[in-house]
Amino acid sequence: MANIAQPRRCCRRPQPAPFDDIPQRATATPNKTTRPNHLHPPSIDTPSTDCYLPPSEIIAIAIAMDFNPRASHGFRQNQKAPPPNAKMRQPVVQEQDPLAFLLMEPPEIANCISDIGVPFTADAINNPQSPQIIRVVERILDNLIGLTADSVTPMLDIVSEEFDFGETMVDTMRMMACFRSLRALLSVCGMKDLQLSDLLAPTRPRVIKIFSYLINFVRFKTEHQATIDEHANKFEAIKQRVDTLEVERDELQHKLETLEIQRRQEEPLVRKLQEERQQARILLSELKREQEAMTNDFQEAKNERKALKDALIQANELKLRLKQDCERLRPYIVDEPGRLQQLNSEMAGQLQAEKNRLMQVERRARALQTTADSFAVIETDVNACIKVMEECEAELLREEEDNRKASRHKDVLRRRQLEFQDLEKREEVLKTRLVGAQEKVSTAKQQAESKSAAARARMTELRGVYDQLASERREKSHDMDKLKMQIDLKEKQCQDTKEFVENEVRETLTEFSRLAAHVNYYMAEMKQQMDLISVS
Repeated sequence: MANIAQPRRCCRRPQPAPFDDIPQRATATPNKTTRPNHLHPPSIDTPSTDCYLPPSEIIAIAIAMDFNPRASHGFRQNQKAPPPNAKMRQPVVQEQDPLAFLLMEPPEIANCISDIGVPFTADAINNPQSPQIIRVVERILDNLIGLTADSVTPMLDIVSEEFDFGETMVDTMRMMACFRSLRALLSVCGMKDLQLSDLLAPTRPRVIKIFSYLINFVRFKTEHQATIDEHANKFEAIKQRVDTLEVERDELQHKLETLEIQRRQEEPLVRKLQEERQQARILLSELKREQEAMTNDFQEAKNERKALKDALIQANELKLRLKQDCERLRPYIVDEPGRLQQLNSEMAGQLQAEKNRLMQVERRARALQTTADSFAVIETDVNACIKVMEECEAELLREEEDNRKASRHKDVLRRRQLEFQDLEKREEVLKTRLVGAQEKVSTAKQQAESKSAAARARMTELRGVYDQLASERREKSHDMDKLKMQIDLKEKQCQDTKEFVENEVRETLTEFSRLAAHVNYYMAEMKQQMDLISVS
């Protein structure tokens, strides 16, 4: 029954491989005591009414069977060679699979599958059934990648609503999702030739190959679970780092927006400071020019003061020398009183003029000292102003750098704003699509309810038809079993008949040679007797 139920076997009886039936024929060869009475005559010499085949027809049948053997019979030593124009099947050279060492025995595969909670035996691999194989594959995909029917069903329901009578295709789409996931997984495992027929009409070699690759993949995953967990932890850490960086980016963006707002608020003050800085630059240039002029005047005054100081020292020295000379010459000079008075008045006038000149020089020296002190104070103030201007220049450079950074941040902010606007547009489009999809979903749900009611009624009807077809199939399978038994019986009878005919042909040929020898002997005797008669 199991062999009849298998596809590709129920339409044609199985043919044994060459040389498989030779021992059976040898053991089943009947002897003279066990020959069938309806085919084997008792003897050639004693004809019987049971023998209805003449020797000529038996010889013709034997020759025809020798040159036209059945396809299921192997070549025998007593069989004649086939004609040269007969078709010979050339052996197919198969490429050796480099991953053949991964293949496992059915009992080992069954034990491994049973360990995951699915009842499975080696007979299920030797005689694979599509529903059982698909159920095992779904359980393996659930354990490896978390793909379950519950996770796929909502998406399939949404897709099925786009088609008429889509409810009838949910199982097909679920199986196709399982097939795509299995093909992707086996592609990673090294099996690139998975086909849909491996699930719909599985064969023993393909089932062994699929489950062997999956089990070896699970073993590899178990052996390297530490490395996999390490990389998974790294991935989680990287993901957390990315989330943290995104949060920091949002904070920096918020800070940038705050700085942009603050910059816009401080722009009037910055413009005012720039104007004041420009005025300060102009004032500084004027002060520098005045400083240079005052420095030149101060240098000239210092030189003049030095010259006047030298002249004053020389005049004092000359005065002392003259006074000493006067004191030394006074006793020797005797003049008239009028002359002395005149000379005294002249010397008093000269002395007064000299005093006036000295007082002017002192006043000028004091003025120069005051000017020098003023120049020192001004120089200190100018140096302080220069230092302040240098600080202002440094602040201006920093401000320019901040402005450049602000411009760059502004460009980045503009790009982010454009991206944000794009995201808002996408969000609006997606919201519109979501509203449309929700409307479609509500409409589709209503349609699905009506369709599901019709589908349930249709499914009930199809179940009745399926039960009827299943009963008819069981009846046909029973009839095919009977027919197979009859075919096997007929084949056995034909085999026995052929062997009987071959034995009869051999005996007939032996008897024919014996009779031919007797006839030749009789002919020789008759010829000898005739020669003797003619001689006598």
